Amino acid sequence: NSSSGGIEDARIEPTATLPDGTGVDLHPRPCGAGCYTQQLPLSEGTTTIEIGVTSQEWTNGTVRLDLVWPPSDRQPELLDQVIATMRKVDRLTLDETVNSGAGAETSSSATLTGNAFIDLEVYPNANIDQVTKLPDEHGIRLYLPGSRILIDLHLDRQHRIVHERITSPGHEITREVTYP
Repeated sequence: NSSSGGIEDARIEPTATLPDGTGVDLHPRPCGAGCYTQQLPLSEGTTTIEIGVTSQEWTNGTVRLDLVWPPSDRQPELLDQVIATMRKVDRLTLDETVNSGAGAETSSSATLTGNAFIDLEVYPNANIDQVTKLPDEHGIRLYLPGSRILIDLHLDRQHRIVHERITSPGHEITREVTYP
């Protein structure tokens, strides 16, 4: 409804770029308010989906998703390694931006220990087995299915978090982590 931010007039323009570079126009069908669905057989490699969104009431935007097929093997031990490494960090600076929709963006900065940082996270005690390596990057991706939270952790060579992106329905949190 219009009171929730212009869903009726929202338009999407999705495209896909297949691993061989071929562009494909997508034509998803509506499946409810703000919901669209379409099947797309994935070829081996990375398929990039870009969705342009326009509305009279929102700031227009584009989201880009890289879908890797076949998915890499689950490696939950990688998350255990990152958590153990981060808990040993004496000091870090965290710059965080939270976006919860049109015009609802906040930023903050804090200095804390790695242990305190990990204690703020949703994943240390979540018993997550859906952990995979990020495609073409040094990092890991984890998914918390019950919470519908996807987290990308980009790591430095010491397995410390340098960039974190947390997405869930209606929210995106990005964090930049720097070390002295």
